[in-house]
Amino acid sequence: MGLRRVCAYGAYRGALREAIHRVKFQRDGGPLELLAGMLAVAWRDLNPPPDALIVPVPMHPEKRRALGWNHVERVAKGLGRAVGRAAVPALERRGELRSQATRGRRERLTALEGRFALSPEAAEIRERAVVLVDDVLTTGATAQACTRVLRAGGAREVYGLVIAR
Repeated sequence: MGLRRVCAYGAYRGALREAIHRVKFQRDGGPLELLAGMLAVAWRDLNPPPDALIVPVPMHPEKRRALGWNHVERVAKGLGRAVGRAAVPALERRGELRSQATRGRRERLTALEGRFALSPEAAEIRERAVVLVDDVLTTGATAQACTRVLRAGGAREVYGLVIAR
């Protein structure tokens, strides 16, 4: 996958799954700080280098407009406040809007080729460790695609941190 290490707060089921769905699909900001706090707990297990920056997985611009926010970006900013690190939107999402959740493993792995690019803020990641933050890790296709772009952009190493797996 190219990630140095991945940590998840918990399993994608029960109350944790419900909290993620509330912010992801129902525009309910109530659980955002709780989810950020969960990531802060997982951060201790991940134990990234002292120079690590937080980079949220970007949402497709059309989906972001429809929802009014990128929940992963908000959770990453809350994590940054909790652990005293900067959250940098170093990635942009491009291409089609189709959800990864509707795809099988093989299709997920190929569908994200070229879908991520460095943003203007990406200069901050050069020669730094990066903690890539997302809500859920299933096949790892998104993390893999983002990691390739971050490494090509000069990140020294990339770690993964997710709310659920």
